[in-house]
Amino acid sequence: MAYRLPAHLRRNRYGTLYFRLSIPADLQADFHQNELYRSLGTASVREATLIAHHLYVTISRIFVELQQMDAEDRKKAADAALKALKTSPGLRDRMRVERLQRALREQEAELDRREWEIVGIEERHSIEVKALNGAIGRLASGSTTTVPPSRPLTDAIAAYIEEKTTRARWTNKTLEKRQHWFRLFQQFMGERLGHEPRLKEIDRAACVSFLSLLQKLPPNMTKNHAGRPLDEVAALGLPPMAAASINGILGFLSGFFDWCKENPAFKIDHNPAYKLSIDESGTKQLRAFRDEELVALLSSPAFRSKTFLHPYHYWIIPMALHTGARLGELCQLGLSDIIEVNGVPCIDINDEEEKALKNRNAKRLVPIHSCLIEMGLLRYVAALRQRGETRLFPEINLSISASHDASNWFNDKRRYSDSCGVTDPETNFHSFRRTFITRTIKKDGGGSAHPHDVAPIVGHEHGLITMDVYFDDKDDAAERRETVEKFRLPPAALSIIPPIEDVSFGTRPPRQRRAARS
Repeated sequence: MAYRLPAHLRRNRYGTLYFRLSIPADLQADFHQNELYRSLGTASVREATLIAHHLYVTISRIFVELQQMDAEDRKKAADAALKALKTSPGLRDRMRVERLQRALREQEAELDRREWEIVGIEERHSIEVKALNGAIGRLASGSTTTVPPSRPLTDAIAAYIEEKTTRARWTNKTLEKRQHWFRLFQQFMGERLGHEPRLKEIDRAACVSFLSLLQKLPPNMTKNHAGRPLDEVAALGLPPMAAASINGILGFLSGFFDWCKENPAFKIDHNPAYKLSIDESGTKQLRAFRDEELVALLSSPAFRSKTFLHPYHYWIIPMALHTGARLGELCQLGLSDIIEVNGVPCIDINDEEEKALKNRNAKRLVPIHSCLIEMGLLRYVAALRQRGETRLFPEINLSISASHDASNWFNDKRRYSDSCGVTDPETNFHSFRRTFITRTIKKDGGGSAHPHDVAPIVGHEHGLITMDVYFDDKDDAAERRETVEKFRLPPAALSIIPPIEDVSFGTRPPRQRRAARS
């Protein structure tokens, strides 16, 4: 039975695979040919299929854009596209570079492992010498005291944190969270054993007991219950932390124990937290806001009276809706992050000047939506610069975290969202981000953007090795602006938002009137 190649692939007599795509009939005259044909430089069907997929997505998008041009512009653009197709480097070369980079990282990891082996041999030698000297001393004195069974847990934690921070694997925020989890586990083991725990004293039963305890502990233990015995806190019957948080802690500990298994200096026989988790299927997932909820959130007394206690009370919701940015990313923006790229006003989301981001993908360029410009965002930024300010929201205290103040204002009980009647536990401030993504992609939400175009705007991985086979669009603000502009608020919600010149700050808005009792 003959093997059938995937769509758009052809093989020549030498085994090399080619990409082949028919040109739409209304564009063939501009290209002076009926199809595009290009060597992929590989005989591997698996590799060629991936490259062909990239080419199909990119070239199909070009075809759509050409069909919307007039005849003269279309001919020039078609010639440019053909030239780019013939002269630009192939994806295979990019993949080869990535493979080489991955090989270098693996070699680096192997060198690190061997270095740890050498350190472990030296430490074991030192321990054996000390043990031998101690045994001789005990024999001479008649003592029967034994050598401690293994290294203290604190030593392994310190070495693990040092390695991760030295290799720049964690951000400051991640380091703080990991240290909190370690302190929680150390406190649990200390209370369980009655002394400082050692690695080999941590068994599966101890980790199962820790999992059971976590299901009774509230979130933010260090903020409200620091120093209290864990059993005492668990007995308070407070709302427990989320299942995802519990699994995150256990998953992190499992990774730590795997590291100990491979590290000769802290060698353990097994991972006591291996695949230890609880079911998350019953956990409610956040969703995007519905049209009526958006109208309610923008119909608060503050928006109706056009009076706001702080500027971020006015800006943060429209900005979240029209950028898809996370709350912390918006709260920590500096005025220097409002820039212009190729004539397009943009927000540069970065980790400079001690700003914290979720991950490396979060660094990105987001064109400013026309609705924000109409509201007066650029005029507001200019006024702040004239006053000598450096941050977009200087009234927000960043000492605890970037999003602490704004999150309390919007999400806490009896705060903004509840006062607007939006109380569904499946929504919070993060739902604005989901609303932007959903409405930009879904046609029934008003948009029609491709997920691959939305991903770099919201700081997600796009799932492909590269999105710029022929065109480097990472800084193409004009193209990104087209994607951002596909987001549209429902007209009933958009009409409520006043321009910056019509609002005042520093005054509490009137209280929401209670509905009359029936």
